[in-house]
Amino acid sequence: RLSVHTDDGRRFDDLSSVLVTRVRNYGGVMRLPDVDVDSGDLHVLMFRMRSRTAWLWHGLRAVLGRLRTGRHLEVARLRHLRIDGQAPFQIDGDYGGQSPLTIGLSPQPARIYVPHVAG
Repeated sequence: RLSVHTDDGRRFDDLSSVLVTRVRNYGGVMRLPDVDVDSGDLHVLMFRMRSRTAWLWHGLRAVLGRLRTGRHLEVARLRHLRIDGQAPFQIDGDYGGQSPLTIGLSPQPARIYVPHVAG
């Protein structure tokens, strides 16, 4: 069971999974609701599902672009958040450690260097 504490004082409890993203298409195939890539915010999708059937149903809805907020999903736009509870987390698909953790946006853009490939 996870909890999210937001930078504006809200708290979301009894969560089964939390997805923090800045992209609209998760995994290249699932379209996420209420994500505006130009907003400058983190988009936090908070799920309250426990059964495999519910996850399968919501996954199918995401692939079809019909994932919506409701009793099993809440969406928030934030600059910073804290996730409490005990669960492993991933960073871009790789193991990142165990929660609790704090996630936030840096006020400065990151510089990314990519090697030039001749060709």
